[in-house]
Amino acid sequence: MSHQKFADGFEQKVQDVASTVEQQKVEFTNQMQQMKVDLENSFHKAVQVQNNNIASGFQDIKNMFQQSQTRQGTRRNLEEMTKGCDDDM
Repeated sequence: MSHQKFADGFEQKVQDVASTVEQQKVEFTNQMQQMKVDLENSFHKAVQVQNNNIASGFQDIKNMFQQSQTRQGTRRNLEEMTKGCDDDM
């Protein structure tokens, strides 16, 4: 009988270890899944910030270009007006 008790105790310990290992696997998988979700969220937020910065930069460039075109257009008009006045004199 002592062999049977030993075998039963050993079997119980093996089952306990197997249960603990399975529980650890589930917890690890859950942690990895949460880490994946967190990283994806961080990545998407970073991409959104970069997209906003790029859009803002392009808008700034567009505004500067439009301002320079407006200035050039005004200067040409002024030059043309002045040229016209010089020719009349």
